[in-house]
Amino acid sequence: MTLGGKNALFRYLVPRKEPTLMKVAVPGQPAAWTVDGVPERPERCELIRSMLGLLGQRWPVLVLQVLGNGPLRFNELRRAVAPVTQRMLSASLRGLERDGLITRTVYPSAPPKVEYKLTEAGRTLNVALYNIADWVDANLETVTAARAAYGAKSLTHPLE
Repeated sequence: MTLGGKNALFRYLVPRKEPTLMKVAVPGQPAAWTVDGVPERPERCELIRSMLGLLGQRWPVLVLQVLGNGPLRFNELRRAVAPVTQRMLSASLRGLERDGLITRTVYPSAPPKVEYKLTEAGRTLNVALYNIADWVDANLETVTAARAAYGAKSLTHPLE
């Protein structure tokens, strides 16, 4: 994902206190405001925040991981990501389908057969999620040590 530079993602997540605002004029087009050289597009910021919010939830990430092995029906998914409730799984599936990460196919039968599978966007997102998991695995000792040090500090200086 290229958003205008190595640290451009952070522009959309955490606005800086003093961004560089510029009005840029392109011949034949109306002048437009930019933030640090990137055109200001609030709808893009909102979409990025929304997607990260979805991925910050527990169940959508697990659903993506399980569907990485192939298409599944609702109850197969529910068993695979247990102990998810029917309501939470339904909500997660709706969000993933809305964002184009999975497809929902209804086959005409009695009772209707509904199958969920990853889209190409879902597959590429799964690659990114596995990269994050690899990073966690590579940095597990560092994180564990930092948490232990923080816990020890909290016990000795609870008000700081």
